[in-house]
Amino acid sequence: MGRKQRKRKITLYAVLEGQRERFFFKILEELYLDKNSISISVSLDKGRCSGGGDADTLINTAICNNDRDRCFVWLDEDKEIKNKKSLAQAWNISEERIESFNNTPLAKLQTNFNAKNKKRPTLIVSQPRSVESFILKVLGKALPSDLKTLKNAVGGIIKGKDELSFYRDNLTKEILDEKRKTIPELNLLISMLECD
Repeated sequence: MGRKQRKRKITLYAVLEGQRERFFFKILEELYLDKNSISISVSLDKGRCSGGGDADTLINTAICNNDRDRCFVWLDEDKEIKNKKSLAQAWNISEERIESFNNTPLAKLQTNFNAKNKKRPTLIVSQPRSVESFILKVLGKALPSDLKTLKNAVGGIIKGKDELSFYRDNLTKEILDEKRKTIPELNLLISMLECD
């Protein structure tokens, strides 16, 4: 009798813009990741973990690690790509679509050019504007209209508590499963951690 072959793990490479994204993604890992089926590597924008990062750097980091089964970059809508050429090449955007691709804002790139094909890297864009608004939507809180208030709103809800502990105390798989039905970027994040 031959040896029983082990099932090969799915490899996942995640590029996260900052520490807030890392804390939130850690909760998703705890709730959804099957460690026996998926092997994960996470990259933070080094040196900018608290202040956000450059979209080109984040996307290029994902492109350089695009040899995994799954690869994604999670960044804010208020970022823009200055040089879309490397992403267009990674996604095999045809010459006839390149002008449209170059004129598409970051928040719409995944939807307009990649949603059905699941090309790598997958873009996951926090909308509107930033990860803070994404987290407020997940928590079911109202979104402030001005950017400064928005950036401070999550801290006001957490009120000095450790952010990771706050998510553990306030987010369950049931809550997230319900929210993913109406928040496309949450659904994309969770789908990266699920076995097909």
